[in-house]
Amino acid sequence: MEEQIRNDILHQAINQLKPKYRQIIIEFYFQEKPYKEIAQRLGLSQQALAQTLFRARKKLLHYFSKKWGRQTP
Repeated sequence: MEEQIRNDILHQAINQLKPKYRQIIIEFYFQEKPYKEIAQRLGLSQQALAQTLFRARKKLLHYFSKKWGRQTP
């Protein structure tokens, strides 16, 4: 039950992301695609993909921090 709640909250957070960020998070973490494959499909360098993934994770952190009242760095 607790795991289901966590998954629901995670999916809510992911759905709040911009489509590009959401797609990268899904492909990298859920579909376990490698950087190279995702980068090629999106027409990005692997470094640009890494930066975009970093930004997406930061947005997720901000979402969780805002939801539970904690400050983000």
